Parts: sequence; C-alpha cells; structure tokens
Amino acid sequence: MDTTTNDSVSLEKHEEIKRERVVLIIIDGSRVKLKSLKKKAYFIGRSKEADIRLKCQGVSRYHAYTYYQDDSHWIVDGSLEGTQSKNGLAVNGEKICVHQLKNGDLIRFCQNVHALFLDESAIREMGPSAVFLTRNALKILFRKYRQNAKYQHDFFDRKIKPEDNLVLGIDDLTKLPNRSALLARINQLLSLKDIRKRRLQFAVLFIDLDKFKLVNDSLGHFAGDKFLIKVSERMRKALRPKDMLARLGGDEFVILLTEINDFDEAISVARRLQNDIEKPLWIDRNEIFPSASFGLASSKALYKSAEEILRDADTALYQAKSCGRGRLEVFDETMRLKARHLLKLDSDLRKATQQREFVLFYQPIVSLRNKKLVGFEALIRWQHPDKGLIMPSEFIAFAEERHLIQEVGLWTLEEACRQLSLWKETYSSELSISINISPKQLLDTSLDKKIRRFTSLYNLSVSDIKIEVTEDTIVDDSQPSMQALNQLKESGVQIYIDDFGTGYSSLSYLHKFPVYALKIDRSFISEIDKKSDESIGFSVTQSIIGLAHNLGVKVVAEGIENARHLFYLKASGCDYGQGYLFSRPLNAEQATDLVKHGLKWNWRC
Repeated sequence: MDTTTNDSVSLEKHEEIKRERVVLIIIDGSRVKLKSLKKKAYFIGRSKEADIRLKCQGVSRYHAYTYYQDDSHWIVDGSLEGTQSKNGLAVNGEKICVHQLKNGDLIRFCQNVHALFLDESAIREMGPSAVFLTRNALKILFRKYRQNAKYQHDFFDRKIKPEDNLVLGIDDLTKLPNRSALLARINQLLSLKDIRKRRLQFAVLFIDLDKFKLVNDSLGHFAGDKFLIKVSERMRKALRPKDMLARLGGDEFVILLTEINDFDEAISVARRLQNDIEKPLWIDRNEIFPSASFGLASSKALYKSAEEILRDADTALYQAKSCGRGRLEVFDETMRLKARHLLKLDSDLRKATQQREFVLFYQPIVSLRNKKLVGFEALIRWQHPDKGLIMPSEFIAFAEERHLIQEVGLWTLEEACRQLSLWKETYSSELSISINISPKQLLDTSLDKKIRRFTSLYNLSVSDIKIEVTEDTIVDDSQPSMQALNQLKESGVQIYIDDFGTGYSSLSYLHKFPVYALKIDRSFISEIDKKSDESIGFSVTQSIIGLAHNLGVKVVAEGIENARHLFYLKASGCDYGQGYLFSRPLNAEQATDLVKHGLKWNWRC
C-alpha cells in the first residue's frame, strides 16, 4: 500500500503534517495518498506533469486543479485552459464546476478515485493513530461504495436541485457555468499565469443577445428561455474544448478564451462565433434571426482580478451596442475614460433632474403665407453648474438609456405650458408651442392625461400643444405608436413628424397615422443652394409638399437660412418655416421680446 505523498510527506511524519494548513487524503484505486497542500496551486490528473498524479484510467490527464485565494482553497473541474474532465468532478455528491472546499468535503474524480479534504483544525485534533484509522476507514468506505450500485447512484448521481445550482457554480437554465464559476476560473488564470513555464494569454468576450427582449415580449417568457438555451448550445458547439462559456444572467454571456497565441486569434474566434449566432433558428414555429453584440478584453493589460477584466469587456460591449448593435468592439483605454465620463454624466444628470437645472430655448415658427409668428418650438438645454450650457444632443439619448427621460420630458412639458400661458395672457392668443417627445415618452399611456392636466393648470387649450415625434418612432413600433398617437389626437393634440425624410418612412405612412403636419429635414432645404444639375433637394421638397397637401397634411420647413430657401419654399406652397433666417433659438426673455414686437418681415417674397 502506497502511503507516501508526492513531496515525501509520510504518515509517520505526523508533526510535519500537523503544521500544514490542509491535506487531501486520496484513494486512487487500491492506493492511498496523503497530500499536504503547501503550494498555491496544484494540478491533479494522470499527466506526468501533474502535481498530484493519479493512476486510474477514469481520471483525465488534467482532471482538476486546486488553488488558494481569499483565505480559502478552491477546486475546479478540468484543466487550467478550460477543458473539462471526461468524468466530471463531484463534491459531497454534487457535480460541480468550481467549489470552495470546506473541512470534511468528499471529492469524487471517477468511480475508483476519491479524496477527503481536511483542514488544520481537524488534523490538529488527530493523533498518528487517528490519521491511520481515517485512511483505512476511507478505504473501507470506498470499497463498500464500489460494491453498492444503489448507494453509488443515490450519492453521486442524484438529481441536482435548482436551488443548489448557484452554490455549485451552474446556471439553472442553460446548465452553463455561472458568474461565480467564471470569476473563479479567471482569477485562477491570473494567479497562475506566471507560475507555469510559459506565460498564458487569454481573453474575455462579453456577449449580449440583441433580440432577447423582443422574443420575450412578443412570444412570452417560455419562448425566451428556449431562445437562450438554443443560442447557448449554438455558442458552446462553436467553441474550442479548452474555452469556457458562462451565463451571467438574462441575455448576458461571457466566453473565456484560453491559450491564445495573440489577440488576433481571439478576434477571429469572436467573428466566427458571431456568424454562427446570426443563423436563423425556430422557436415554437416562429423563425428568429438572432444577433449579438460583443465586447473583447485581453489579459495583456495585466489585470489583478477577474472583476477588472470583466469590467473592461463590459465597457467594450457598451460601446458596441452604442454603435448600432450586432458589432464587435475591442477594449482600449479611451473607452475607460469614456466610461468614467458616462459615470459622471449619470451622476450629474440625476442631480440635474432633482434640482431642475434645465432651461428652455424657443425657436420661432413662421407662417410663410401670412408672414407672421405663429408659435415656437421648445428646445431644452442643460444649465450645468460647472460646464455651462449643454446641448440636448449630449444628454437626451443618455437620459433615455438611464430611464430619466420621463422626468426630463415632464419638466419640459410643464415649463413650455407655463411660458406659453404667460405669452397668451399678456400679448397674443394665437400662439402655440411644439414639444419634442421621445419614443419612450410616447409609449407612456398617461401622456395625454399629463398634457390635459398641464393645459388645464395654465389655462391653455389642448390644441395649443403640438407634439413632435421622429418618423423612426412610428415605423419601429407601429402598433403601440398608433394607439398613443390616436389617444393624443382624441385629446386635441396636434401631431408633427419631425426630421421627415431622414428615416425609413415614406408618405404612404402618413394616411395611417393621425398626423397634422410634417417637418421637412434641414438637409433637404440646404440642397436648394446647389445647382439644379447637382441637387435633388428642390425636387424632393416640392414632391413632399405636394403629396402631403394631397393627404391633408401641413408642411413645416426646417433650416431656412437665406432668402433663396424662403423664395423656393413659398413658391412651392410650404405652409410654415423655421430657421436662422428668422431667428436662432431664443431664451425666454428674448422670445418674449419677439412676441411683444412681432416678426419683422424684411424679404421681398
């Protein structure tokens, strides 16, 4: 019987064992070993390179490894590179990916190979005879275990309960490693990459499935679960055996790419995976075309923890999604600076909504037929205490993403109503005001009630309020948008389509929606300045005006900057206009002065 360890610690040298932190008592077929875990990490398997070498054929060459971190010993199934063992690893009868070892844990490598984990306190209480008896008791126990098929099945192969999976490092839905298992594997790679003879390179690929929410919302949560399972299976098959795929939760997955020669290899794997994911699949007789966004970070950055490299891969993923989704972005330092900027922006914007740091500017809207001021478009600005006036292009999209747009939009609506009320009471009863509404605001089922509440509060008519939405808002989600727009129209609110001609819409959509007017985008108006043989802007503008009028829809031209624009638009029958020719956006005081004295028409047309 072999009772020696790989580092020559024998059962007779009890005092030496007693001083060690932990030991493994290993039953390897008919052999018994005692291994003191002195080093930070140990590889266990049949390979000659293994730190703890096992002989039984059921053991993989690199079956598992242990490592010490955060005052605990951990054991992980498979090799350092991520290849799982062929027979798996079980602790106390539960199959595991990664496990924090505790005193008395019983480890199973295969049918004939087991180990008992004992910590210092347990060893200290043993005399030499107790150690000897423990070894023999284990041998007898495992002999009986091998002879009892029923006990073997019940103890090691019993079904794992869903509530156990979090502890075991397994995602309950996909049966992939979960976040804790992934973090343990990455931390182990970081701690061991200088221990092995050659330096290990690895990469982390953070993945977000772009269409999961659409599947969940349209087909239901069961279909969403099937979608996640099928896509995860597709990703698992596309990976190399040594790579690790984990699910963090929701539609977020992470792939640990190990033993890569250079970063180009990681990018190549990611591209191949992206192509595999995008192949159509069927869920409950519905054909779905998946897509995913990818963020990639490399171990070359000399990270100190798994959380750091995951953070940077997630930052790269955010960049990919910001650029239109279905993309792969590789992390660089500029992204980290941008991430810090966005974190500060998030904090400042939340303070701004609480402290009402916003102001409205007003750009005049002019009747081209009557040559009179008929209203204003309310344009929000952020009066930052340190940075001064910030334009909406720098914070509105971010406010939507951070779910702050409802508060910002509500403030805009009330402030515009308050200012219009002052003008109408003092100077003119014919003015109206246009307010931009984001897609998320439009889907607020109580938006019409909020408008009625504010118009009532400030003694306005609901028809004094014009709501501007982009054409993409209508096309992207037509049914909910149709319902919201119809509710607003029934309340008396007039609907304007903003930036018309820049999206994927067409005039054929106008008869389906309760649209009062459309605003031709400034890019078409600027084309009027070019020679007729170089520009189609004038003919496109004429066509839009003519067809819109045939549908009973009014037309507003944006971006009128010179008399030439004004002349052509009046000749084409355009109803309203706005632009720098008439006025730049004005603060409340300047706009009030314009309302008081009226618009001066200085053009001969």
